Amino acid sequence: MPTNDDIAPVRLLEEGGTFSLVREEFDGWYGAFEDAGYEGGGRGWHGVADALIRLKAPLLKKKVRFDPEASTFVAHGTDREVVLRLAKLMKEATADPAVLREALANGEPDLME
Repeated sequence: MPTNDDIAPVRLLEEGGTFSLVREEFDGWYGAFEDAGYEGGGRGWHGVADALIRLKAPLLKKKVRFDPEASTFVAHGTDREVVLRLAKLMKEATADPAVLREALANGEPDLME
């Protein structure tokens, strides 16, 4: 079973049968967002998460909902494995600049702002 250390910088929370991914750390990735013409806060990572789902795991699209703010990325779902799959995609984008650039290039502009 993955721990929060395994999926950092996102954290997995559970409350009442709903699983949430939360991300509040953005500093190390602002440059990639700026290069793509976006800001790198919670809303920007919403756009990245949406693009990653469309590109790599389209079956997750209807199983995850988003509630981002400028300073916090939040995604929710009732299926723990689905939410963890998104966490792994985001971890991949965090660790591999090419994956992040691809997601930024394919992001929906209205989700990124």
